[in-house]
Amino acid sequence: MKPMKIYTKKLIGDIETPVTIFNKYVGEEIGILLESNDSVKGRYSFIAKEPFRTIKSLGENYQLNGEIFKKNGIKFLEIVEKHIKEYRVENKEQIYIGGAYGTIGYDMVREEENLPDNNLDTIKVPDSHLMFFKEG
Repeated sequence: MKPMKIYTKKLIGDIETPVTIFNKYVGEEIGILLESNDSVKGRYSFIAKEPFRTIKSLGENYQLNGEIFKKNGIKFLEIVEKHIKEYRVENKEQIYIGGAYGTIGYDMVREEENLPDNNLDTIKVPDSHLMFFKEG
């Protein structure tokens, strides 16, 4: 397992917003901004950039950093879990402890349930697109 340390920084939002911080920090690079708002636990914004690993589900195949592989009956989320388990977070007391971030589309349900697939794929986007980030 590769060790991973998580660092956080608390910011006061009087002058900056999560979006302006994201724009300054990430700029034109590939990144994510996740926001939450809870009256008990508080408000959190997670910003990350520089994905070092990208995994996409493409029907019976998956793509890892641009290279295509057959799933061979393995569920996509099991493939993702294998990659998550490569890392050990050393300071787990943090609220944010890393992981894979992105999208999981509705069609992924077919890996769990036997449902008809009568619709043509007209938009050609991955069923799922997840990224692991180097910096955030």
